[in-house]
Amino acid sequence: MPDRSHRFVVLDAMRGLAALVVVIYHGTSHVFPMGYAAVDLFFVLSGFVLAHRHGEELNSGGHRLDFLLKRVIRLYPLYAVGAFLGLVSAGLLVGRIDAWTWRLYGTAAALAPVFLPVLSNVALGVFPLDGPAWSLFFEAVGNIVFAFTGARPRLTAAIAFLSLPLVLLAIKHWQGGGGSTLEEFPGGFARVLFSFFAGVVAWRLWHAGRRLPWNLPWGILFLIMIAIYAACPHKTALFDALLVVVVQPLLIWAGASSRPGRLEPVMTWLGAISYALYVIHVPLHLLLLDLLGDRDGLSYYLGVPVSGGHSPLPFPAVLITLPLAVAAAHVLTFGFDIPVRRWLTRRFAA
Repeated sequence: MPDRSHRFVVLDAMRGLAALVVVIYHGTSHVFPMGYAAVDLFFVLSGFVLAHRHGEELNSGGHRLDFLLKRVIRLYPLYAVGAFLGLVSAGLLVGRIDAWTWRLYGTAAALAPVFLPVLSNVALGVFPLDGPAWSLFFEAVGNIVFAFTGARPRLTAAIAFLSLPLVLLAIKHWQGGGGSTLEEFPGGFARVLFSFFAGVVAWRLWHAGRRLPWNLPWGILFLIMIAIYAACPHKTALFDALLVVVVQPLLIWAGASSRPGRLEPVMTWLGAISYALYVIHVPLHLLLLDLLGDRDGLSYYLGVPVSGGHSPLPFPAVLITLPLAVAAAHVLTFGFDIPVRRWLTRRFAA
């Protein structure tokens, strides 16, 4: 049995770095044009870590409902905070973008507590109150499938293999494979099934003692991440496919054996705040853009014209959003999420 208490500190930091990349990408695509691909890294990471912590237990008949309850406790509190922020930021946009009406806003508000998408073509996506929640929805899908498969070697490898052509097809048709809008929604299933179970397969290899022939220090891994997300490939779909199918699973496999050294406390902190940072940054960014009257910034993020506001800011608003989001993520993680999850675990999942 694996040591479930083992912490993959470098993987935690890689998750934090990926979250920072996504925040910057949503503010300006000039720094990390491929930043959207970091979502697939989250799925690989999730599969790897959950296989380490719960795979063998589920293989031996562990309680699936207990596992799923633990996942709800992990994901829901901060998701609820993001949705609450979205009630404000998305509410301010009602009537200012095409198809975003009070009726649809009410539908989104009713579906958000039960974690269901809004099947509408509105520019805010299938989770209008908190855009990144689309990936949390598919994370939940991956978790449900994993609850029944565990980390069985042949079965998990078969899922990754069989979903490979589906994710390649999704990447061919939609940027990054889709998932966030109604048109691209089916692509999310392919993305999570391949990347999540690629992470499970990577863990099985790591757990069996099969390491990559080179042991990359964490600094090299971080530089590779920055380089791939900052790339401007001519054939984006081909580069997407290489990232999703080859590069990011290899990064996680390599990162599992990397050592943090003296920066372990910083890496641990970065991993700790990464989920809060990811889940709150979009509603926070939209709210900030609206308060500053940056109509062009809103139009850039949403991809459609937005009425109201005035001329753009003389600098990207993400320069304000990023430090605010990091500070808010720190407060929410240590002042809200960890205490709430501890209480919920004691109350319902002890």
